Amino acid sequence: MAATIAGATGSGLSPGSRSGAVPYTGTDSIAALQGQIRQDRAQLNDWVTCVSATTPTGKEKIQTLSSRISAARERIARIEALAASKARAASGSASQSAQTRHAPGLTSGTASGRIDTWA
Repeated sequence: MAATIAGATGSGLSPGSRSGAVPYTGTDSIAALQGQIRQDRAQLNDWVTCVSATTPTGKEKIQTLSSRISAARERIARIEALAASKARAASGSASQSAQTRHAPGLTSGTASGRIDTWA
C-alpha cells in the first residue's frame, strides 16, 4: 500500500503541469530522495518565477517545497551517517577478530594486548 507524502498530492503544488505526487513506500534510499529533491526544486523554481509567488498561496507553496527539500537533505545526511557508522562498526569488529587470530592466548582484558612477564 503506497501512500503519498503529505502535501505532495497533485492539488496545485506547481503552477506548471507537474503533478507533484511522490509515492512513499516507507523506505528511504538516497537515489529516491535525490529524485524527490530534483522534482521539488523544479516545482520551487516554477513557483518562485510565477506571478503568484507573492500571494499568500504562493508563499505557502514556496515554504512547503523549501521545507520538503530541507527534510529530504536531512534524511540523506542521516542515511549516510548511519551507513558510515555501520561500516566503522563492521571494520572495528573485523580488525578485533583479526588481532585475536594473530595473537592467540591474549585476552581482550589485558592492557593494550600486552602480557606482563614480570608478574
